[in-house]
Amino acid sequence: MLEKIENLKAELAAARAAAQPLNEELEKTTGFLTQKIEDLRNQWLKDFADLIQQTDSANQSRNEAEQNLRTALIEYYETTGEKTYDKELSVRETTHFEYEMADAVRWALDNAPVLLTSVNKKLFEVMAEALNINFVSKIPNVSAVIAKKLTVKTDQSKEVTA
Repeated sequence: MLEKIENLKAELAAARAAAQPLNEELEKTTGFLTQKIEDLRNQWLKDFADLIQQTDSANQSRNEAEQNLRTALIEYYETTGEKTYDKELSVRETTHFEYEMADAVRWALDNAPVLLTSVNKKLFEVMAEALNINFVSKIPNVSAVIAKKLTVKTDQSKEVTA
């Protein structure tokens, strides 16, 4: 057994010695490639700086417009109670439950012991929705829903889809 281990040890040392110069050579070519990629990227950034800036600005404007629309839709819902503004715009309301798992287990021991092989989170939340469990806070989460394509009327009474 000792001889086998010594032979395997020697085999590994030889394999490492053979692999090391190859790995070093490959590393040199990778460094060259990395530098070439960096040079090309820098040239691309320089050549297309205006387009990149315009794209960033347009994307920022789009994101701000979308966030403003989402905020207005949620305000509309909170004011009117209407979830649907039109066929392209609406809000979605979901409920998030906050509670301590230890409280849920204690409650289940007294009220629904069938839950307690482990607390079935989904079933417990269904029960929390139906019952008024004093340690559970129901927190609605409202998010705006915007269609991928929007139809907008222009000043000339034309409809434009974007």
